[in-house]
Amino acid sequence: MSVQHTKTTHAIRRTIGIFEIIGLVIIALATIYAGFMEVSQMVATATVTLGDLLLLFLYLEVLAMVAIYLDSGKLPIRLPLYIAIIAMARYLILEMKELSEWEMLAVGFTIILIALAVLALRYGSLKFPSQDRVGPRWLSPLSTKPVGDQDGRPDDLLEDDNDTDKKPRPQRVTQGHRRNRRRRSKPSQHVSNPTETHND
Repeated sequence: MSVQHTKTTHAIRRTIGIFEIIGLVIIALATIYAGFMEVSQMVATATVTLGDLLLLFLYLEVLAMVAIYLDSGKLPIRLPLYIAIIAMARYLILEMKELSEWEMLAVGFTIILIALAVLALRYGSLKFPSQDRVGPRWLSPLSTKPVGDQDGRPDDLLEDDNDTDKKPRPQRVTQGHRRNRRRRSKPSQHVSNPTETHND
């Protein structure tokens, strides 16, 4: 790969990263504005319902998804499923009086299917981790690491479990250590003068 091609690739990645940041900022600002309008409506009417609280949770999940994408550079695939579950639950709560029995069963069955999809994604990401890019595209475009979970939370990046199994390195024995061991192991000898013979 030539140097010019590498520079061009990095420039394209940085350009795409800039547009990603702009899009994420727009999504975050629109979500904050929608949440502010919802809170203003609750203050104006002086009423807070369960549907309003669930809607605020939806806004918070969208903001969390934007923050995770900015931090890791990956789309957290499970967060949209969480948002879908909350949205379906909110719809079921708000429209419960107008829904028929079959429609309520259909909504409940849809929630169960989405929950099973989340469970399958969780199991697959932990059981079969794949090489994925770590960090945003505009910061570390070439680094890869096994990633177990795909929603960008702290349990996403799997740590090396073999670190605890590593044996300590044997201590290196130098010549000085050998001499010290010899001195310690050498028994002390009593030096006595040769016996003198006395002639009568």
